[in-house]
Amino acid sequence: MSRLLALLALLTVLTAPQPATAQGHHRIGAGLHYWKTIDEIDVEEVEGTSIKDDGVSWILSYQYSSSPLVRFEADILIMPETYAAARSGYRVWGPQAMLLVGPMLYGGIGVGIYRAGDEWADDPFFPLRAGIDLEILPKISLDINANYRIEQWNMQYLEDNIDTDTVTLGAIVRLQM
Repeated sequence: MSRLLALLALLTVLTAPQPATAQGHHRIGAGLHYWKTIDEIDVEEVEGTSIKDDGVSWILSYQYSSSPLVRFEADILIMPETYAAARSGYRVWGPQAMLLVGPMLYGGIGVGIYRAGDEWADDPFFPLRAGIDLEILPKISLDINANYRIEQWNMQYLEDNIDTDTVTLGAIVRLQM
């Protein structure tokens, strides 16, 4: 419970409204990610789960740009029950924070942690991202990105930790506030 409160406090501080500057702006968005594990997972060894090694997840996103080159992003990944950190009957939530550098073509690094049911993962995951951010209409953009997540699925209900990284291809539509 204390991890959840600390994470919520951090996200509240980082996403609190800030005075607008000539260059700064806020954006909110939503999108989809296709994810695929790097290694094959032997599902039969992981009882009590419905794990697959690929799938589609939702992402809710907030960005604050302090300059034309630097953006802070806070996301919530909403993973299906078939994601490897999941246990049957539980959706996986993955809050993450990222620092992105670059205007249209960009790259970045971040940190996040999974939660399934009432349980937090033992260790965080670390996403690396490269993408292209295209303005499709005034104040509306399309962010197409590829991510490499360094992660280990180590929920307490898994007998053995599953050590495989994940690659994602995503698209997020954002509205500038």
